[in-house]
Amino acid sequence: MIEVETEETLRPPEHEIVHAHVSGVFLSDTFEKVPSQDASDEGLTITEGGVQGDRYRGPDYYVKYGARIPGAALGLLGLNRESVKDKTITPNPRAVYLISGTEVARLQHALDNVRQGQDINPTWFKVNVVIDTNDGSPIELSQLPPGTIIRFPKNEVELFIWGPNDPCTRPGKIIEAAGWNINPSQFPKMAIDHYGAVASVVKGNPDIRIFKDDQVEIIYPNEDTVFPELSAG
Repeated sequence: MIEVETEETLRPPEHEIVHAHVSGVFLSDTFEKVPSQDASDEGLTITEGGVQGDRYRGPDYYVKYGARIPGAALGLLGLNRESVKDKTITPNPRAVYLISGTEVARLQHALDNVRQGQDINPTWFKVNVVIDTNDGSPIELSQLPPGTIIRFPKNEVELFIWGPNDPCTRPGKIIEAAGWNINPSQFPKMAIDHYGAVASVVKGNPDIRIFKDDQVEIIYPNEDTVFPELSAG
């Protein structure tokens, strides 16, 4: 696991493409307060609707809580976090949830004060894909600018990053059930700003699954980046 670095070293790199790899793949098929499943053996199949078998898969996303939608998506929709509630957004802006090894390490650091000596498990956060850079440099996906593309070259899959995933209390309840002395309501404060990012699917592939160690390209946006058209109804 990557050691926690200073805030300065955790800023996204200035170069346009970062070469990385998949460190873990996970599937969550329920909204219940239970850990997700390690999909290392089966891999993940990502199509236009998201991860096959995952709870958030679908062509659109019903917004129960406005805080769960990144600001870039709200801006395109001309809505705010209050007015977006009870609306259905198409295409699904949080079809896939990704986090980096750097962020997992920072979450470990934040939780060490409630239970030292035990590693946290990404399955507690309902994440789909964990990513690390090939050269070992730290990166936080929650800090990636909207419009960043996550490409899996071998799989011919592309994801469009909308922004950071906002933590909620559900993972805190899962962590508490795992025996940690944590108040679930405090988890969002512990995880804010290093909880990964959510993405919609630009290009899926039903025929090639994503496995641990598959290569990843993180492509930063430029003046030619085209944002998907969103609608809310």
